[in-house]
Amino acid sequence: MIPFDHQRNSYLIRRTLVVLALASSCWLSTFAGEWPRFRGPNADGISTEDVFRGAGPFQLSVGWKSPAGSGYSGIAVAGGQVVTMFSAGESDVMAAFDPESGTERWRFEIGPTYAGHDGSHTGPLATPVISGEQVFGLGPTGRLFSVKLDSGELLWSVDLVADRKAQPPFYGFSTSPLLQDGVLIVEMGGEENFVSGFDPASGELRWTQGADAVMHQSPIPLRFEGRGQVVVTGNTKLMGLDARSGEVLWEHAHGGGGPRGIWSMMPVPAGEGRLFLQYQDEASAMVELVRQDDVLMVNKLWESRSIKNTYNIPVYHDGHLYAFSTRILTCVNAA
Repeated sequence: MIPFDHQRNSYLIRRTLVVLALASSCWLSTFAGEWPRFRGPNADGISTEDVFRGAGPFQLSVGWKSPAGSGYSGIAVAGGQVVTMFSAGESDVMAAFDPESGTERWRFEIGPTYAGHDGSHTGPLATPVISGEQVFGLGPTGRLFSVKLDSGELLWSVDLVADRKAQPPFYGFSTSPLLQDGVLIVEMGGEENFVSGFDPASGELRWTQGADAVMHQSPIPLRFEGRGQVVVTGNTKLMGLDARSGEVLWEHAHGGGGPRGIWSMMPVPAGEGRLFLQYQDEASAMVELVRQDDVLMVNKLWESRSIKNTYNIPVYHDGHLYAFSTRILTCVNAA
C-alpha cells in the first residue's frame, strides 16, 4: 500500500495539468488502476496498486502536460478519462483528458468564473466523482450537476442555493460529493439541510438532515460494527448517517475551530471505530465510537500537537498517521 495524499487545499493552482510516469528498470506506466473520487477509491488517500514492480531504482518523469486554468479541484481518473475542474477565462469548466496523451476530449461550462477573494485563488474547489457512465460535480456557487462521462453532455443540474436553501461558504462551495450506497451525498450547510442525499440518476432530493454551517469539509464512508455509514463534518458537529435513508446514527459536538482546523477537517478512519480529527489549528485528537445502552457515543482517546497548523489531510496506514505538521512531514503512532 502507498500512502497517497490527495488533499483539498493542495495548491494545485494549475496553469498546466501534469501527469507523471513512474519508470524503473523493468516497468513503465502512466496510469495504474482508477482514482474515481476525492482521496481515491476508498476515500482514504491510499492507492493499493502494485506500481513498484521489479528491483532497482525508479524515478518520476513527465508523461504529458496539458494547459488548464486555476482552481483547487483535484483529479478523478476512471472509465478511461481524466476529469477535473478549473477556471477557463470567463467561465469555470469541468474537462476530460485522454489518460495516455493528455488530449482534451470535452469540457462542460459550469458557470461564470468564481473570482478568488480574501487570499483565495480563482476557480472551482470541489473534486469530481466518476461512477459508471456519469460524472458528478459541484461548482463554487452551488451548482450540483451530472454529465455523461464520454461526452460531457449535461444530464441534470440543481442550484443548491436557489432550490435547496443551502448556505454558501465564505470561499465558495468546495465539498467533494460522495456517491455511497446509490445516493449522492453533499454537505450543503444550512438551518435544515446541513447534509443531503440526492438521486444520482435524476438529481432529485432523497433526504436532508441537520443544521450546521460548512466550509471545505467533505463526507467520508465508514464501516462500524459491520454496518456501512457516512460521516459528515460541519463547523460545530460530526454526524454518522445511513446513506440510503439519511437516518442519523450518532451525533457529536467536536469543539473544533480555525481555518487550518475545522474548516478543512475530514475525519480519518484509523482502526475499528476510531477517527482522527485535525480539529484545531494547534491540536489534533483521536476519538472512538462506542455503544452504551444501544446508543452510539463518541469518546476522546487522546489529543496532541504532533499534527497541527496545516490544510493537509493525513493518511492512516498500518497503525500510523502520515501528515504534514506545519511544513514538516510527520509520522505519528495512532495508538
